[in-house]
Amino acid sequence: MAAGQLVTASVLLVPLSLVADSPWGLAPTEVAIGSLFVVALFSTAVPVLLMFWLVRNAGATNASLLAFFMPIAAILLGVGLLGEQLSWTAIAGFGLIIFGAATPEDSARGSPAGRRLRRSSNVARQSRR
Repeated sequence: MAAGQLVTASVLLVPLSLVADSPWGLAPTEVAIGSLFVVALFSTAVPVLLMFWLVRNAGATNASLLAFFMPIAAILLGVGLLGEQLSWTAIAGFGLIIFGAATPEDSARGSPAGRRLRRSSNVARQSRR
């Protein structure tokens, strides 16, 4: 499905971009081309491979929790690289994000509450049969 979406978007957008931008007149510098390769490798290819590895080794549910931590990484990068201020609301948000990510992890590891929930859902499924 994703391949079909990409092919369709390319068929529709490449001719439009050729008319609107006239890319044959562009002269990218070596730095721009190098930046393109760095972004393609480290921001696209490597994270996708790591995500597939994570799904295979930790499961889809745990891998999906990774998205919760993107705001934390973005704020910490802003503080570290751009000198932005770290507010108390951001720190409180970090706590909420970590709590939200830890909650399903706890039941997935077999906490007593998680075992009771699974047991009751199994009993309900068997009684319907």
